[in-house]
Amino acid sequence: MIYVPREHEVSYFAHSAWVDTPGHMLAPLLARALEATGALEVVQDAASEPPARLFLETQILHLEQDFTVRPSRVRLELRIRLVDALARRILGDRVFLAVEPAAADDPYGGVVAANAAAARLLADVAATCAGWAQGAPPTSTLGSPGPPHASTARAAPDG
Repeated sequence: MIYVPREHEVSYFAHSAWVDTPGHMLAPLLARALEATGALEVVQDAASEPPARLFLETQILHLEQDFTVRPSRVRLELRIRLVDALARRILGDRVFLAVEPAAADDPYGGVVAANAAAARLLADVAATCAGWAQGAPPTSTLGSPGPPHASTARAAPDG
């Protein structure tokens, strides 16, 4: 996990590690958040068949615990882009930011804050994607091959 002990310095917790990459951990949470909107019917892994009509590209821009303030805080910044592959157009592109104070200035406090930041951010992402998907044809799907450090999902709007 990355942390910022003071301005212009980035470090890593030496004795703590994520269970998986942040992108892999966010992907199923994003899929559930998208499904929970009711605007999207099915959310699948990007490698699933049939090929996706809509692609949701996600990229984690920042995930860090900042110790330049007390209490420390976690900053999670995610960029999403919804693309209609058949129409070859971008339906939406936005950067989302969530900052959450940590209950403790240690790796565990950072993880708890990261989970809270992710929950708030993914709810906002899902609502935004649902709005963008409303303009998509009823047979569309949502997915992405996913760049490094990205989570992916595929969904089909209700029809």
